Formats: sequence, C-alpha cells, structure tokens
Amino acid sequence: MSRDEEPFTGFNKRELHGTLVGNWVEERQLESDTGVFRYKSWVPAPDEYDPATSGPVKREPTATYERVVKHSSALPPGQWMTAAQSHFNDPDARPGYFDARSALGARDRALMAQLEKEAAKAATYPAETPAETVKSSAYRAEFVEHDLTGTRVGRRVMYSQDGTEIADEDVDVTWRHEAGLATKGELETWAARTRKGGAFADASVPADSDRAYTIYEQQNRLGNYPSATFKGTTSGGTNPFALSNRWSKQTVESGKTEEACDYSATMRGIR
Repeated sequence: MSRDEEPFTGFNKRELHGTLVGNWVEERQLESDTGVFRYKSWVPAPDEYDPATSGPVKREPTATYERVVKHSSALPPGQWMTAAQSHFNDPDARPGYFDARSALGARDRALMAQLEKEAAKAATYPAETPAETVKSSAYRAEFVEHDLTGTRVGRRVMYSQDGTEIADEDVDVTWRHEAGLATKGELETWAARTRKGGAFADASVPADSDRAYTIYEQQNRLGNYPSATFKGTTSGGTNPFALSNRWSKQTVESGKTEEACDYSATMRGIR
C-alpha cells in the first residue's frame, strides 16, 4: 500500500501498489501501444525499508469536547465572578447557576397537586367491610382450654435412653452448657441452689437471687479453703493463687520434671 499521508494519492501509480488500483486496464493498454504511462511518478518511489524514510503521520482527532462548555453549565458574562468573590460573598446571595434540589419545579408541583387531589378523593370512599368468612368464624367460641395445673409451659424436657423423663434437678449442666442453653456459671449457680447437697441449698441465699456463685465460695462453704486447689489453677504450692509453669514448660528444658501419673490402668491393657 501507499506510504503517502493522504489516501488515494497513489491512484494508478503502479510502483506503489502490490495490487492494481484504478483504471489499470486502459493504462496498461496505452503503455503497451505508445510506451507512455501517464501516471508515472515524478520522483522515484521511496524504499519501504529505508531507515531515512519517515512513516505516515497519523492525525489525531481534535479534543473538541474538552474545549466546549456544556450549555447547562454556561454562564452569561455578566454573572462571571472570581474565586475570591465566591468565598467572601453572602451565602444567601447565590450568583449564577445553581441547583436548588429542595425546591419544587413546575412539573413536580403539578404532580404533587395531582396526588393530593387523588388522596382527597380516596378519603370519601366508603370503608371496606371484612370478608364474610372472617365474620362467621366460631373458632374462639369452640376453643376449650386445657388443664395446665402443675405443668411448666416452655420447659425443655429431657428423657433418658429408656424414655424416662429426667427432672430439672438431675439434668446434666455440662450438656446444657454445650448445647448453648446458658453459660457455665449460670448453670452451676442454678444447680447449687436447687439440687440437694448444693452449696446454696441450705444457705440463706434465696434461689432466685442474682448473686454470683464462684468456685472460691463453693470451696469455702464446703470447708476445703484454703487447703484445696481450685479448678483451673496448678498445684504449684500451698497457695492456690500462685502461678506455675510446670505444665507449660518445654520437654527439652532442664527444669522440666515428669508429673506424677498412675500409668497402671493404661499399661494393664497392654500387657
């Protein structure tokens, strides 16, 4: 193809085309008869692979849109103002173009008037009567209340494997905690107040009290404090509140000692 900048400038120039273009039949016949080719170039065609040959210049479209102000944003010259005038001007005096979104235009005012007219007309309509099937229901008159004497409504009932109902006093609190019914502290406090032999069963604390029941108070009421070791602490000494790292030391440390453990029950099954 031609390397010219404008298209069709190489029309009928045979040395610039790999394919014949134009009225090449007549021109080739004229050349064979007279030896003259009318569209012979005045200068030799440039070499396509010559490094000195410059390629065609691609014209970019002009940025017309960037130089045009939209009509909705255009201001007449009389309303032009500087940034200083805009900053120090009265806020209530809005010069130039602005969009008052809170105000209603002509179309919105007409639509609101139409809606108000329809609403006023709907207020004059007669009230709707209920359906006949709803009025003739005898469900409330035929309802018979069951005898709920001695029944705890809403209680979660647990049964043993043989189908025997388990009373609330015998329910496993650990299972209730794992099932997400209550927190472990709430369940232990409830068991201590309601079950026989609980720490609060014979105490002066009422069963419906919100007083917390801690492991320390439990050991104190059972007479084991301060000699007992509390649940969750290590037996590092006589003081149950003393910290100990006997259980968390690495086995490679020299200070790590083997804890006392009875392996007879485990080894009995291996022998």
